[in-house]
Amino acid sequence: MYARATGRLVRNKTPIYGAPISQGEVLSNAMLLPGADVTVRFNNAGEANYVTVLASLVASRVRDVQGDQIILDDATGTTLNFGSSLAIFDAQNRRANDADTLRAGQRIALFIAPSTRRVYAVSVAPSALRLADSAGNNTTPDDNTLPDDNTLPDDNSNPGNSDTPQINLVQQSATRPLRTGQTLTVTLRGTPNQRATFSILPDVPEIAMTEQRNRRGFYTGTYVVQSGDNVLNGRVSATLRSNSGRDAFQQSQTTVTLDTTAPRILSTSPATGATLPSSQSNLLIRSTDVGGSGLGSATVSFNGQAVDVADITVSSNSVSVLMPDGLSGQVSVVVSVLDRAGNAARRTFSYFVDDNGTGNNSGNGILSLTHNATRDMQAGDRVTVNLRASAGGSATFDVLNGNTTLIRNVRMTEISDGRYRGTFSVPDLASSNNGFADLTIRGRFTDVSGTVSTEDASAPIGVNGSDPNDNGSNGNATVLTISSPRDGAVVGNSLTVRGTGEPNATIEVGVVAQGTRYLIFEYSNDLGTQQVQADSRGNWTTAAIALPTPNNVSNLKFVVSATQTDISNRRSEPVTVSVTPRQN
Repeated sequence: MYARATGRLVRNKTPIYGAPISQGEVLSNAMLLPGADVTVRFNNAGEANYVTVLASLVASRVRDVQGDQIILDDATGTTLNFGSSLAIFDAQNRRANDADTLRAGQRIALFIAPSTRRVYAVSVAPSALRLADSAGNNTTPDDNTLPDDNTLPDDNSNPGNSDTPQINLVQQSATRPLRTGQTLTVTLRGTPNQRATFSILPDVPEIAMTEQRNRRGFYTGTYVVQSGDNVLNGRVSATLRSNSGRDAFQQSQTTVTLDTTAPRILSTSPATGATLPSSQSNLLIRSTDVGGSGLGSATVSFNGQAVDVADITVSSNSVSVLMPDGLSGQVSVVVSVLDRAGNAARRTFSYFVDDNGTGNNSGNGILSLTHNATRDMQAGDRVTVNLRASAGGSATFDVLNGNTTLIRNVRMTEISDGRYRGTFSVPDLASSNNGFADLTIRGRFTDVSGTVSTEDASAPIGVNGSDPNDNGSNGNATVLTISSPRDGAVVGNSLTVRGTGEPNATIEVGVVAQGTRYLIFEYSNDLGTQQVQADSRGNWTTAAIALPTPNNVSNLKFVVSATQTDISNRRSEPVTVSVTPRQN
């Protein structure tokens, strides 16, 4: 049983839809949607003046809603993917913006195009449900369920499906970044009996997928990560092709990162061969994983003794470690810094603890001086300084930039026996050293007998004195810009993006191809993200980005976006430009 809605077209004006029958009121909002069956009647002058939408309706029930996925309460848990090819209408017959309009247990009416047998709209409007109930579900299979591709099997009144295949859902298995040797599994739901492939790397051939024998329209494929594969927040691209050469394209909703390169350890503080006057302080390891999955964890040992995880803090560009008590003489350190994929960088070095130097561990000297600045800081940030010594004394600290004392005699409070604490705000350093500096904390302790001890914290505090969102008017940050390509430019088969930003900032550049496929379907192809580092002057350049030339896509354009994250781990607003491909 079909429902039909008709309406009159007014030339050179927005179409006005009438409702000559009751079903027209139900279907009027579902007219001219992608996937709907539409016929147009012409008058003697060849002008279109009447349109008809034909749809079959089936009543169903929602089992669950997960993001943009609507899981039906049928035997196979059919999944509908909300998007440009599936509309949702609420109880007032208004089009919804997301799948959250639906809830578990709710009855819904499915609009199905008879020619393709595909669900293209969902409604909870009472009029739609009444019509679906009156239809008696005569178009469903014998088990009253929809197959995985959301396309009803052919019946005698509709021999054959559309020649253009459809993809309902693309999923990938990675829940964390993958490294060499790990396996990525991809699943696709769509039109059955097609040729399915997927890809994750632009320079790697498409990988064939296999349709499951007992699940029509359900395809699976795997890829084992190879050395040299590096993809940052990319999407799996899947293609479904018919024997006639027509195809469908869709990407996974979730991103995947392939990271086969270990992070780099840039420096340690204290450095190899340094001499320290205290047996406990901060160890700071400068590291980077630009272009990779990001720093994830670290392990550290002193003279073979592993440091507790609670004493290790990992930020985006450094690792801070609280050294253990009781160290003296030559100290051997082994450091392993791991990225989020599990690739490790390792370094071994040593330093010397001088028990006879200033601030030694005997008597009433300073036992340790530490701070909580585990990342590069910015003007105005609060830093906590901790000092350990004997009980009952008094403690202060100074903040130095090189030989210049920026802040003097910050008083510290004894929070428990022998433990002193104080805080300070990072000063504005925009006018010196281009806004970048390493600050030193110098502690001063006076015991109950009046003996004074001083000590410098072994780990400096990195400071970036500028704001990545500053417009540059106060001389601080350089505004993030894309200098090439310009907005509206015409480009070839590849694209290299250049710009300026904050010196030494991390720049992320993404490109998305957009257009219209087969005149009605939205085409969107996320080409992934490149991560580069600006130089000391703020200039940055990406590697060449290959641009696709998809078939049957009109109004193609490429949207380029860039964001910057400064060394204080602050992220700017995105900057975007749009370009178009050169016509052959």
